[in-house]
Amino acid sequence: MSNEELGEDPPPRPARAPTDAAPYDSDDEEDQQCVFCVYGPDIRAAGQTDAHAEIVDLIKKHHSNAISSRELVAIVSEAYEQKIRRYRDYGPWSKRSIWNHILHHMGDADIQTNENAANILAQIEALRQVAWTKLPGADGRDTHTPALGNLKLMVELIKTHNGMLNEGRKRAQK
Repeated sequence: MSNEELGEDPPPRPARAPTDAAPYDSDDEEDQQCVFCVYGPDIRAAGQTDAHAEIVDLIKKHHSNAISSRELVAIVSEAYEQKIRRYRDYGPWSKRSIWNHILHHMGDADIQTNENAANILAQIEALRQVAWTKLPGADGRDTHTPALGNLKLMVELIKTHNGMLNEGRKRAQK
């Protein structure tokens, strides 16, 4: 017997949230600009590199943890207010904008490629410092010999870096 035949309401049917569902609703103009995207280079140039990196690390650390989007946004918002804005006012960073920033940067292939390319370039620069071994010579002159393992690794990293840059250029042309 169905619920209708028993005079009861039918059970509710599960429904999906709309695709534009966001944990924060706002039509404010301030939500159109992401403080980290607009002022990120300025924040780092102003000597707040540690604070910027700490907030980025917070996002990376907590993004895949079992915390809600609202909790993550609250953590980032508090860190921004305490570690950056109290020393230099870049304006408010709304919770909706923080949420959009996290969502955008965690899933965008171009941004991930650029970050990976930057990390590889940093590794290449570090390897340049140790690409040659300095050995003291018997006559008092130092001899420089290539550190072949480091040079081979550097060549592979350069190839990977160039491949990532080329892939990014191809995507930009589409």
